[in-house]
Amino acid sequence: MQTVTLKVKLLSPNKGKLEKMARMLETYRKACSWFIKQAETLNTASRAKLNHETYHKACGLFDLNRATFQCAMRKALSAYRSYLSRTKNGKKSSLPKFDRIVPVMVRQDCYSIHQLPSGTWVIKFPVSSGRSQIAVPIATSRYHAKRLQDLAGGSCRQGSMEICPTTSFLTAAKSDGARKSGQQGELHFSRRAGFPESRKKPAAKQGGCGISTTASRSA
Repeated sequence: MQTVTLKVKLLSPNKGKLEKMARMLETYRKACSWFIKQAETLNTASRAKLNHETYHKACGLFDLNRATFQCAMRKALSAYRSYLSRTKNGKKSSLPKFDRIVPVMVRQDCYSIHQLPSGTWVIKFPVSSGRSQIAVPIATSRYHAKRLQDLAGGSCRQGSMEICPTTSFLTAAKSDGARKSGQQGELHFSRRAGFPESRKKPAAKQGGCGISTTASRSA
C-alpha cells in the first residue's frame, strides 16, 4: 500500500488551548526523559518489562492520555536501543537526553479530524489524562482538503499523528500575545492509501502544529 504524508499547519488556538498544548508537550518531554532513565536503571530494552515495572508510578507522575503515555515510553525505548547499539559497536555514545521539546506521537484511535459546516477542517486530540481534549482548526490548501476528504469519506484509514511544535509556538505559549502568533508548529499527516501521490505537495501558508497518520484504502 502507498503511504502519503501531509504536512499541515494549525491555525492559532485561543490562549487556554495554547497553554494546554504547551503543558502537554512539556509533560511528554519529561515522560520520555524519565522512561529512558528507568530503562537504564532496570537495564532493559524490553517494553513489556519497562511497562510492568514503571507503569503505575508513571501514571501518578505524568498527566497524559494513557495511549500518548505509552507512545512516550516507546520513543524513550527507541532512543535507548539506539544508544545500546552504538555502544555495542564500539562507538562513543552517551545516554540520550530529552532536554528539548520533542514531537508528540498520538495514537490513531485517540484523535479525530472533521469538517465544520463552515468548511473549516478541525482536529481534536487529547492533551491530558482522562477524556480532556481540545479542537483546533487546520490551515488547508486544496491539496490538503482533498486528502482529508478522502479520509473522511472512508477511502483511507488514518494512523498515528505527530505534533511538532516550532520555536515560535513555544515562544507564543509563554507570552501574552499567543493569539497573535500564526506559527503554532507543524502538523505531519502520513497515511497509506490507494491513490497516487504527487511529487510536490503544496505547503499550508498559515498556523502550524504537527500530525502524522497512516491510512490504507478500504476494500
